[in-house]
Amino acid sequence: MGVGYEVVTGPGAIANATIHYAGRCREELLSAAPGRCPGRLDPRTRMAALYSLARGVKARALYQHVAVRDGASRSYLAKLAASGARIRLAALVPGRSLVIDRDVALLPIPGSDRAVHGGLAIVREPNVISWLVATFEQLWADAAPLDELIAELHSDSQLDHTRVAILRLMASGEKDAAISRRLSISVRTCRRYIAEYMVQVGATSRFQAGVIAARAGHLDSPAAI
Repeated sequence: MGVGYEVVTGPGAIANATIHYAGRCREELLSAAPGRCPGRLDPRTRMAALYSLARGVKARALYQHVAVRDGASRSYLAKLAASGARIRLAALVPGRSLVIDRDVALLPIPGSDRAVHGGLAIVREPNVISWLVATFEQLWADAAPLDELIAELHSDSQLDHTRVAILRLMASGEKDAAISRRLSISVRTCRRYIAEYMVQVGATSRFQAGVIAARAGHLDSPAAI
């Protein structure tokens, strides 16, 4: 036990703690998860989230773009949205977190190796909670709504051509605002496509991404992206 936090370990204890705090939530749940995590949630944790929504709790959930391209994850997110949750997706989500009523935060602790299970930090320190909420709000502001991304999944051909056009303009030195104006898309969408491509090819800068795109032929072939 430490000041402002405690740690629980073991899959059962972690699931029970998550269910307990989600069940006692009165007003607001803020959750974030990277990758395809929704598809691997403990069933009891899923039920706790849906139960909170049924009680009228306001929930906002932030996930990574890759989640919407995974069938199981997309189904779970759609169920959350149908139950009243507001969901957005970002190119990158730094880690998993759950903030309850801006009073308690649940933060997973990874194990030291594959043979060692991690734990769950239950944090009550106000300064840490404030930082987590501020970080969530910043990511939320730049993220795209779930329904917007699902709609994009049904127009892959158009998206491929849009991505190629963005890469060409980026490689020529155009800024995000100029690219968005020329292609009639939002600056947020433009930045999201660029960020996704940088992650995809392992680029650490826009210049490097442009070089990789040119060498890989991605500026000429939509199907290659």
